[in-house]
Amino acid sequence: MRILFTRLYVALLAGLILFSDSHWQPGPFSSAGLLLAALILTSLAAVGRLWCSLYIAGYKKSCLVMEGPYAMCRNPLYFFSMLGAVGVALCTHTITIPVLVLISFAVYYPNVIRAEEADLTRIHGAPFQAYRDAVPAFFPRWSLLQEPDTYQVKPRVFRNHMGSAVWFILAIGLIAFLHAARTAGLPTLITLY
Repeated sequence: MRILFTRLYVALLAGLILFSDSHWQPGPFSSAGLLLAALILTSLAAVGRLWCSLYIAGYKKSCLVMEGPYAMCRNPLYFFSMLGAVGVALCTHTITIPVLVLISFAVYYPNVIRAEEADLTRIHGAPFQAYRDAVPAFFPRWSLLQEPDTYQVKPRVFRNHMGSAVWFILAIGLIAFLHAARTAGLPTLITLY
């Protein structure tokens, strides 16, 4: 359900981007700055999601993962996804779209996290309770990072997860394509800040 909701939300945002224009027209340096910030955030998101997938792929239901990025926060996949989504939103050259993305994360993901943590409590009991008490839910506490010298990875499962890491970077190209479609003569239905 979460994946379907996310896809519908992205489709709505793409439609909004396609038929909107911005009150704010950045100059060459601010435009380059926005692109740089977008590339930094989406790169962090892609690398962060790959790092998370390395630890969680194939283990999500079977054991409690508390190492690597999961030592710093309980939901690093969502944290890195937020960074990537904001990075992509910066490419719209609006204030509205990045703010909508941040509000969406703030409203939607606490409920997702609560539901997932209820399942983890049911499955893992006291060990998850202790983990939950020691590790922040969303924003990483870098001082908690612990990584083993070796870690067993399930390559097939990890390979399947790699696609979820690169879509942020590909989305920057999609935003550029939507902007090109706008300049090709699509009507402006709404002007955003």
